Amino acid sequence: MNDREELAQPAAEPGTFVRCDVTGEELPIDETVVLHGYRVGPAGKQTLMQRMEAGEALPGELVRPTVLRRFGCMFVDGILMYIVAIVIMIPVFVMAGLGMADIFTDEYQNPGEIIITGVATLLTTTAGVLYFTLMHGYYGQSVGKMAGRVKLVNEDGNPISMKQAFWRAMIYTGINYLPALAMLAAMVHAMVAEAASMALNLAVAAFFIVNVIFALLDRQQQRAVHDRLTGTRVVRIE
Repeated sequence: MNDREELAQPAAEPGTFVRCDVTGEELPIDETVVLHGYRVGPAGKQTLMQRMEAGEALPGELVRPTVLRRFGCMFVDGILMYIVAIVIMIPVFVMAGLGMADIFTDEYQNPGEIIITGVATLLTTTAGVLYFTLMHGYYGQSVGKMAGRVKLVNEDGNPISMKQAFWRAMIYTGINYLPALAMLAAMVHAMVAEAASMALNLAVAAFFIVNVIFALLDRQQQRAVHDRLTGTRVVRIE
């Protein structure tokens, strides 16, 4: 039988109700049909056909979010992590005897400032790794994803493990450990440490650009590099 044909209905006792897979409406079973594997009523049948004609995802299928929605989620998380970074940096810089202006500048007056900045970056990166690991591991969503109504899942749509959440966070956020560790090398040679941290910061920026390109080129699942390496994907929820 062609899978596009309506399947004959099994005999059912009078008064038996079933749920339409598209609209969620409870209907007498004799008022429904099974179409493309979905049990639907009249309204559900019409909606299902419209979705198929438009090439939209069918009920139960994983739907990728729009690019704008993904960037919106990243923006929310970015603002949150920026606030966390400032909260961490202020006491670190104050204890080191540096002024507030030093938090917002990349110009270093001495090796001590490079080292302190490296320590602060290590702490903020660790905060980011913990944030994304715990939020994704427990809920499948960061605050940004909650706001944008998207969720991180396995390729089959099931919840990800804490291990997956950790390694995804390490690839996506933990990459900032590299320039931070380079700054700590100022304890040995300040100029080399500063040059190395600048080069690694450029490498991190290049990675994020490549990451975005990978996601944009994947029109079906929108998986970035860190998603491919950890077997995850971001899907829209309603």
